[in-house]
Amino acid sequence: MRPSFWALSLPLALAALPAFADTLVDNVDGLTLDDKGRIERFSGLVIDNDGKVKTLLRRGDKRPAKIDYQVDGKGRVAMPGLIDSHVRVMELGLSTLTLDLTPARSLAEAQARVAAWAQAHGDKPWILGSGWNAQAWGLAKPPTAADLDAVISNRPVWLLDADGAVGWANRAALAAANVTATSKDPAGGRIDRIAGTTRPAGTLAGTLGCAHGSIRGVVRNADTDEAIANARVTLDCNCLDAVPTVLTDERGAYSFDKLPRGDYAVRVSAGQADVSKVFELPWHADFRANFSVDPESATPLLIVADPPKPIGYDCIDCDFPLGHSPPIYLRTTVGNSLRDAVEAQ
Repeated sequence: MRPSFWALSLPLALAALPAFADTLVDNVDGLTLDDKGRIERFSGLVIDNDGKVKTLLRRGDKRPAKIDYQVDGKGRVAMPGLIDSHVRVMELGLSTLTLDLTPARSLAEAQARVAAWAQAHGDKPWILGSGWNAQAWGLAKPPTAADLDAVISNRPVWLLDADGAVGWANRAALAAANVTATSKDPAGGRIDRIAGTTRPAGTLAGTLGCAHGSIRGVVRNADTDEAIANARVTLDCNCLDAVPTVLTDERGAYSFDKLPRGDYAVRVSAGQADVSKVFELPWHADFRANFSVDPESATPLLIVADPPKPIGYDCIDCDFPLGHSPPIYLRTTVGNSLRDAVEAQ
């Protein structure tokens, strides 16, 4: 069974279960930390009247005889105490496999690191990396392709900035992507030009990721488990120009498609229930978030979110090697040519 992750934290999403009753959450694959920082596993937990974890239950432990409310976790992963700070852990881990420019304190130091990495990895057709920060280097303008060509010009170089929104390329990378003086800025992106010309300078900025992700799910009545039709679901993200809203259908289902990467607040309104949860949508992924609410109360009873599932792509920023996802300017024709060049390695 593919595991799902519950939106549990302390305060827990499940801590919002009825405040007048002890609640047993059972049949989960639970993980938490003990007072010494060691991983502790459990298969059930009891939440007390104050909404705090009262008891952890392991497999084989006797379940409480008197419980006012019970939730079947159906084998999903439960992590009470996990605080979601929206750190992109996967990308952070993958970045350790490529050139890290975070320690660089100047353009010269960055160039030295690029040169050293290229020399140490002569078998790599591409030099990939991230973490540069022109502002921290005290530069009045972004670095250029010429700056990279000064240390390596015979192999393409592609380096994302610290925010992941601007890419820095040398001439070989621009050529591989077919970024030329006649290339137009795509919607949501910008090809920086050499002053007074249309020739690409070497940096390319994007405001949105590949807009092909999706967020979908089902809204149900927590008491009856029946689908709630016409519940209002709203998305809020600073990556969008508007705040889209849809109504759930007769199956309680909602769907938002063609979404860029970002941190989304999903808000569900049904009767008196008005709840929201923030989720991270990675590059080009399908994300499912189901809500179990009580239309007679503003308290959410359960929020279940499946791990984002990658979906097909038609642009480079959805499938760049080692998690280094170029922004939107490398889409379609430009993106396909760069993707072909990268995958050829």
